[in-house]
Amino acid sequence: MVAFKMRFKTPEYPEGRDAIVIGNDITFQIGSSGHRGGLVMACGRPRWP
Repeated sequence: MVAFKMRFKTPEYPEGRDAIVIGNDITFQIGSSGHRGGLVMACGRPRWP
């Protein structure tokens, strides 16, 4: 599992907008992930009030 934080700058948003992209391993549509993978996913989710 890998995670990237990227900033995209466009003419509409010259200051940039952040995006977090998380890629999982080869377990396709199984829904399995270990404890470390769950922590990565939890850190990448937006925090809603």
